[in-house]
Amino acid sequence: MSEFKNVFIQPENVNATIWKFLDFTKFLSLLETRSLYFARSDMLPDPHEGIYGKFGKIHRPVIGSAVDPGRQRLYDNYKKIRESVFLNCWHENEHESAAMWDLYLKSNEGIAIRSTFGKLIGCFENDHRPAVHIGRVRYLDYQKEKLPDDNELYPFMYKRKSFAHENEIRALIYDEKEAEKSGIFIPVDVTRLIEKIYVAPTAESWIHDLVVSLTKKYELNIEVIKSRLFDDPVF
Repeated sequence: MSEFKNVFIQPENVNATIWKFLDFTKFLSLLETRSLYFARSDMLPDPHEGIYGKFGKIHRPVIGSAVDPGRQRLYDNYKKIRESVFLNCWHENEHESAAMWDLYLKSNEGIAIRSTFGKLIGCFENDHRPAVHIGRVRYLDYQKEKLPDDNELYPFMYKRKSFAHENEIRALIYDEKEAEKSGIFIPVDVTRLIEKIYVAPTAESWIHDLVVSLTKKYELNIEVIKSRLFDDPVF
């Protein structure tokens, strides 16, 4: 792998607020395993993950009806890289986002974890191998702009401009040994990671009470907040 310089860009403020939106089962998994789940890049919903786009010849090994051997080797190598990159995604925003609740939650039992960029960096073991790399996702018009191509990980830290509203922060692991898996669990210091827990604005009160109970069960002294984004307006 090439050097990682300029691939992982940090926010100007290391204490920038970040959010992770989870359904209830994934939240419970986080507490139970004390791990963050990293999905294999080619298993994510966006088929463009890790793709160079219009200007990336690496993804077009066939010219006309003939296979170019050189391009085929590049394609096979990059397919292997996509299968070896694992991602965990966050939303950077100083405020709670109604749009992100709508985007990521499929029921009224959703949970949002509030943290900071610095806490995310600090929640992993310092000697964790393979290394966990964290940075901002940058957004390009793939029809007009060319991704940098001097590092194999650049395509995983760029997305199409149509996703710019996500303001995404990504944690990335490259591990060829885990390429057969659809995802991996990476241990974290949950007490260091989680600043506050928000329950979905559409959730019933018993869900809030259940989350409070779970934090006590797992010995987490963390505030649980019922989101008020969709409360009835008062005039």
